[in-house]
Parts: sequence; structure tokens; C-alpha cells
Amino acid sequence: MRWATRSSLLATAILLLGGNPQAAPEAPELPELLRGLDRASRLYLDTALRFTCDETITEPFKGAHKVGRFQYIFVHEPDGSLHDYRMKTGKGVRPEVDPGKLGFHHFLQRAYFWVLVFNGSRQKHFRYAALGEADALGVKAQMIRFEPIPPYREAINDWFGTAWVDPETFQILRVEAMKADKHENWERLRRDLEVLTAGGEEPAGRYYEIQTATTEFGMVKNGMRFPSRAEVVSSIYYFSKAKLPDRASLAKEERTLQTYKRYKFYGVRTRDEVRNMLHPGPIQHPDEGR
Repeated sequence: MRWATRSSLLATAILLLGGNPQAAPEAPELPELLRGLDRASRLYLDTALRFTCDETITEPFKGAHKVGRFQYIFVHEPDGSLHDYRMKTGKGVRPEVDPGKLGFHHFLQRAYFWVLVFNGSRQKHFRYAALGEADALGVKAQMIRFEPIPPYREAINDWFGTAWVDPETFQILRVEAMKADKHENWERLRRDLEVLTAGGEEPAGRYYEIQTATTEFGMVKNGMRFPSRAEVVSSIYYFSKAKLPDRASLAKEERTLQTYKRYKFYGVRTRDEVRNMLHPGPIQHPDEGR
């Protein structure tokens, strides 16, 4: 049996709500990081970018796992609009499919989209905070918390979370996040734990559905990073009088794993073009071998 305690929720709060893991006085300032991330986001909206990859979605069920294998396609239409979709693996032209209609309950529709949280057109809809330095994928990264400003809008500003960013390339290495509605549930759970610990109202029988998503960007092409792995964890906690007053019991937990392999790129900027777009101006940035 697992429990959520005040200490475990505090650890989550460091990632989702704030904190100060390590000071990094020589790191780029937050405004510089946000400007670089805006430039990086435009690379993913660049009409030169087109690719496919193999995506495997694995979702556990009682006594077995459900596995879906797809070809993920990312293209720009002739009018410049972005179109991304999935087909079942196979040969020839196959119809577009929706994993949700195939029985998958929890998955990320677009694992790459996190960088768009930092696009200049969306920055006015978020609050950002620098949390310091931490390792991610073997890189000394800068952690940036992002918090949407209400009202929340689907696919615009409906995620709370933290991004680990390579300060040399402005590329996202890792993201941990929680959607706005699940974040409200997390806040209710945290508040009820504090009330219980203080001897307040008994919330026995209350249930809280909490869902977190983690994405790693382990695939590199010409200086751009792409998703290699994503995990969605959906948990339901409840309070029971049989447990200590500062704990909530885990009633159910489901994990969905998405992996991305065998990328094929049909259009992408050259490494020099990517570097120049990320670092415009006369300052020359040496090749770090990434």
C-alpha cells in the first residue's frame, strides 16, 4: 500500500509549484531562457520540419498489458498548417487512428508540444519561475516552473509543471506536468492533509484523481530534440479513518508508457541553421558536440 503524506506532496510541490533545489548564479537569467525557448518553439512550427517515427503505447490492465503500435506522422500542409496524426503500423496508406477509440485511457496526444508552452505568443498566458540547476539526460539543466494564468484554455494554457532546459541550446530535456483540472484535485488533497494534521475536519471518504505526465527528449537531430519516452501516471487517493491523520491511501494507479523510436526526417533545418536560429546575432557559439 502506498500513501501520500505531507512530505511526499512537498516533493511534488517543488516540481509543480515552486522551490529552490540548487542555486546557479552563473546560469542564464530567466528572461534570456524564455527568449531562447521562444526561438526553439518556432523550430517546431517551422514548415521545413517533417518526420515520422514509431510510437508504442503500453497501458497496463488487470493481469495483462494493452499494447498499441503506431506510426506517428508530423507534417506541414501546403498552406503551412501543422498536421500530426497516427496510423497503425503496416505498409501502404492506412487510415488515421485515435488511440482513445482503441481502448487507451491515458496518453499524451502530442508528446513534443511542451516547447509550445514557451512560445512567445503564449508566454502572456503563463507565469514562469527559475528553480535552479539539476541534471537531466546527462546535461546540467535549468529548471523552469510554468503555471497557467486563468482562465485555462484547452491546448493553450491548461498545464502546470516544470521543464528541464539545456541553457546552451534552449532545448527541453525533460518535463513533468499536471493538467489544470487534476492540479485542482492535487491542491484539494494537499489542503485536506494540512487540515487533518491540524486536527480539523475529517475528510474520510473523499477521493482525489491526480494525473501526472513526464516526457523525455532523448532523440537529437541537427541540434533539435524530440521525444523518446513519455509516461502518464493516473492515481486515485482517498482518506480512511484507519490510516494516520497525515496520510491518504492510494486506491488505484495506472501507468501508460509511450516510447518513440526509428525517427525518419523528411525535412529539417541543417545543424548550422538551427544553431543560428537559436543564437541569432554576432555572438558565435561553439559546437558542443550535441
